[in-house]
Amino acid sequence: MGATPFETTADTSRVSAVPAPARWTVLVPPVVLLGLDVALRLRTHGSANPHRWSAQDATVYALGALWSVATWLLGRELFARWPRSPRPRAAVLGALAAVTAFLFMSSFAYRQHFDQSASWQVVKWAIAEARSVWMIARWIVGPLHVLAVLGLAALILAPMWRPATPLQLPARPLPRIAFGLGGAGYLTLSALVLGAPGFQDPLPVDANAAAAFVQYGIGSITKVRHLVTPVRPTIPPQPAKKRPNVLVLVHESLRGDVVFPDLGYLTTLNAREIAPFGATIPTQRDAGYHAFPKARTNSTATESSVPTILSGIDPGGTSDAYGRATSLWQLGKACGASTFLFSAQSYSFSHFDEYFFDANLDVQKTGEDLSKELVNDRGIDDGIAVDAAIEHLAKLGAQRTFFVGAIHFNATHSPGYPGPGVTIQHRARDDEDQYAAAARYIDKQQRRVMEALDRLGLADSTIVLAASDHGENIGPHHPIDRLGSFYEECVRVPIWVRVPAAVAAEHPEWAAALEAWRERNVQNLDVLPTVVDVLAMEPSASQPLPALPGRSLVRMPVGENEVRGQSTCAYRQWALDGFYLVHDDVKVIVSSDGASMQIYDLKSDPKETRDLARDDAWRARALPWVERALREGEERRAACQRVHGVCPVDVERLK
Repeated sequence: MGATPFETTADTSRVSAVPAPARWTVLVPPVVLLGLDVALRLRTHGSANPHRWSAQDATVYALGALWSVATWLLGRELFARWPRSPRPRAAVLGALAAVTAFLFMSSFAYRQHFDQSASWQVVKWAIAEARSVWMIARWIVGPLHVLAVLGLAALILAPMWRPATPLQLPARPLPRIAFGLGGAGYLTLSALVLGAPGFQDPLPVDANAAAAFVQYGIGSITKVRHLVTPVRPTIPPQPAKKRPNVLVLVHESLRGDVVFPDLGYLTTLNAREIAPFGATIPTQRDAGYHAFPKARTNSTATESSVPTILSGIDPGGTSDAYGRATSLWQLGKACGASTFLFSAQSYSFSHFDEYFFDANLDVQKTGEDLSKELVNDRGIDDGIAVDAAIEHLAKLGAQRTFFVGAIHFNATHSPGYPGPGVTIQHRARDDEDQYAAAARYIDKQQRRVMEALDRLGLADSTIVLAASDHGENIGPHHPIDRLGSFYEECVRVPIWVRVPAAVAAEHPEWAAALEAWRERNVQNLDVLPTVVDVLAMEPSASQPLPALPGRSLVRMPVGENEVRGQSTCAYRQWALDGFYLVHDDVKVIVSSDGASMQIYDLKSDPKETRDLARDDAWRARALPWVERALREGEERRAACQRVHGVCPVDVERLK
């Protein structure tokens, strides 16, 4: 009978077959990897921890483990059929062991830093930003990491090294059918584990690594992206009238307490030393500055936070909000303004260029346009972006052109850039010296912008609004990564507004309103409604203005003193999930980071060390706020459902 596809026809006379019991040693690597994976997961704080798993999560992990065992056995059989020549075999096995060991150890390192497994988006970023990955690796990789990779490679290589007699395809019909069904089952399991959307975590480390690359391929082919270019609503052309220029400063990873002194939450940062310009803003009321020390971001993830500032999108609001969003530049264009963006970042991140760049934006210069040299993650030297912005402002000033624009900084994004000529030893992601050096450089650049407005004769006619996409885990902080954290170190941001004296004289009610907001809870969502009012925009008889969920800071406060935020939403998913809200001085956190709802009295406990959720009186006080927030937000309800038993409200009852 001729050889079947599963039988070998190679001459194995020159190689010694591995005894049958030794064939099963190929299961040693996956068993060791499973042990390491579970041990590391038990040290995480979010949904990656097995203690937090639902029955569905445990089933996903079990299927991944089954796939892992089957794949290692299949790999052993494939290499049993390798040609007898030892050199090609050794080269291929050695390269495969080294690559897989590197990928597995990188996955472990990623989970150690981020409390979750690497997704296909992480693979996409690593491929697109290989220079940044190499730069970060040089800072953090040491001899122990190299030895760990070599040890794991040896563990993978050992059971594969000696050729083995291949298993023979059964000759009898029934065993052949069973064999075929087993093969079909493996293919089905592979399609589920590797290709099903959302099936990636929790999976064992080897299955997760394979799924990340497979889903990266699927995402690349199908053009899956985080943000979808919106169909922006029509805004009626605004009547010609005298309006102030508007300049929005967007910061990256800039904490509130690194700019405003004495905020009192978990920190050892000294704003007066780090940010000599920013630290004076709260005291410069006579110069038109209005600071909001209780300001917070609506998301601790850049992809969902930047749209809150520049498009006014509530991540916890309606699911289709991103598809019908406006933008800062659309508001300006409706008023006849010249619009611009200068950014030290690359706006191709999460397809921000496709999302924000349209006919409403006259000039856009991002990191990809301004410099070839990346100095901080995907960002260039902020000084280059500020130089370009000042040059453009000079042209607009000389032409007396009305403008609405934005400058987006980057240096405080991890790992941090201290500026040219400043040497600093990069350490851990939460190193205070590293972060302080970057924040000091940004403070200088912010001062440069404000001084340029004055020098160019634009300060008296330009309203400046500043915000940050989120804070950062620096120094003492809660043991959870910023992407899934709703604690003060990550949600408090420096929001401030400067209204020049000439404009304030024409609108005395604005100064009164801004002062009324000073001690209230303010949020990034409030930036765009404020722009609408300072531009004196009005609906037409047939066309309303876009509905924005934030509050205008130049109108007197009304309603509840409350802000809300979440990072996962209709266009942004991550392992850690949930939402937070702050009502007066009380914060509620509903997150997969915890086993139940958390409640903190920020007035008496600004460092959030005493969870009051077990106190029946505090729960009774907070539950009405949580229920109202869920009623008013479709995506908040969805997040509530995703965190299972952590959410204290039955969402089905609210429908």
